Amino acid sequence: MIVHILRMYNSKHPCTWDKSLPYVQHSYNQALHSSTGHNPFQVGLGFQPLCPIDVAMPFATTHIDSAHVQSETNKATNFIEHIQHICQQVHDILEKSNSKFKQRHDQHRVPHKFQVGDKVWLHLQKERLIGAYRKLRPL
Repeated sequence: MIVHILRMYNSKHPCTWDKSLPYVQHSYNQALHSSTGHNPFQVGLGFQPLCPIDVAMPFATTHIDSAHVQSETNKATNFIEHIQHICQQVHDILEKSNSKFKQRHDQHRVPHKFQVGDKVWLHLQKERLIGAYRKLRPL
């Protein structure tokens, strides 16, 4: 997907794709995913960066004292709980989605009860793959 966006974005100057890659990747990661309802930044980082440099350096360093350390510890704990909450939401959404797909697939399933020694009709395709696949064989 990102390759197609890069081709479209750099169609006039294809040799400059590496300069626009961070921006294209950033915009791609801001899009909501249809199955989770969250974007990859929210799930992976727990926040929405405004520009690509925010991903590399999300937090600035400041002066350190004991009160500051305690407040930073509380912020970090809340941040971890926030990320765990988002991950749990995504996990629940994907589990629900998988169960829906399984239920829909199982509606068309025909249960078979074969016993050892039963005679069954076996239909094989014309392609008989023996050994390593042709494309993976050494030259």
